Amino acid sequence: MSAPTLNNLKSEARERLKGAADRCTFLEMTSLAASRSKQLPALVDFVYIDGNHSYRAVSEDIGAWWPKVREGGVIGGHDFYNGYTRSHDGVVKAVTEFSVHNDLDLRVELPDWWISKTT
Repeated sequence: MSAPTLNNLKSEARERLKGAADRCTFLEMTSLAASRSKQLPALVDFVYIDGNHSYRAVSEDIGAWWPKVREGGVIGGHDFYNGYTRSHDGVVKAVTEFSVHNDLDLRVELPDWWISKTT
């Protein structure tokens, strides 16, 4: 993606979310760095993961963000499919394993996945 296009997308996102500016934080850094950022509140309502599709990277992202999602919040992401390209296998495996290991209700509406954090 070219820089002007990325800058246009960032501007559009900020414009669309300006009504929620007091509840949104834009961070331009890796997902793992963002999960440790002091710019974020202790707990967040929503996390959407769409980064590196490797099993390791997705597992690390989920592991870093899950503790930061408040009760009733949602963690989700993109590219939960592997029928089109094998490069998304890591997403499917990491998300499925996390859900099963933690006895969580995984929801999928291709290509997105999400898990609500409830006790």
